[in-house]
Amino acid sequence: TDDCCVFRHLDSHSLWEGGGFAVRCFQIIMFSIQSQHSHLVIQQLLGHLDANSRSPASIRAGIVEVLSEAAVIEATGSVGPTVLEVFNTLLRQLRLSVDYELTGYYDNAGKQLTTSAQEKTLQDAVIKTIGSFANMLPVYQRSEVMLFIMGKIPVPGIYPALGSPNAGFEGSRMIQVMLLKSLLQVSERYKSSNLLTALPSSFLEPLLSFTLMEDPEIRLLVLSILTSLIDRRQNAARITKVSVTFDVSVLEQKEDRCSRQDNLFIRK
Repeated sequence: TDDCCVFRHLDSHSLWEGGGFAVRCFQIIMFSIQSQHSHLVIQQLLGHLDANSRSPASIRAGIVEVLSEAAVIEATGSVGPTVLEVFNTLLRQLRLSVDYELTGYYDNAGKQLTTSAQEKTLQDAVIKTIGSFANMLPVYQRSEVMLFIMGKIPVPGIYPALGSPNAGFEGSRMIQVMLLKSLLQVSERYKSSNLLTALPSSFLEPLLSFTLMEDPEIRLLVLSILTSLIDRRQNAARITKVSVTFDVSVLEQKEDRCSRQDNLFIRK
């Protein structure tokens, strides 16, 4: 009930925009309740975000920012049974934002104008929040979330179009890019004991299909995702500094003994 009063106050006084005041309000709420009940606040925020799907991008972005900060406060696994609901809601907001950006309006009547810059601010906030929630999940749930996101991405030759009927090729490409960026946010925080676990065929095969696309941004995102999953010892930052061939020992890379499972994976 108190949360509903807070929602009404923030709505009626346009206090979601800018994020600062709304974030502080919910920080106080999250710190004031018992941890086992915190997922209820997150559920209410998700519901309020859906209820504001046809509000200006600044309001949607403000609610998403509050969600992101709420995730940071919580202990690992606190989202509980709402895990996929969280990601489903956030991914749905990305798809709607693509439609709004392409049409220039955030309502069905075509009267409420929006801009690419405003929608991109919302999209960046959603992708950041996906990372925030992924960061608090145990490894097995991050794996489930990666498969869940992959299942939402239009795969070349299988799901050629996505979004509204009017979105067309550009809409599908924009969704592909944003969902791959979301997947990268999760993969950067995913640490698996072996490659077979990190890259099951149900995940790897559709991911690799994107490397055959002409779009260089999509191919680069796929390579970044693969790198983040394979690089368990954080050597990628050292490798990016290499511009010419030289003694790789200078990089002082951390090494692990290659396991039997990883050997089998690489041969396959």
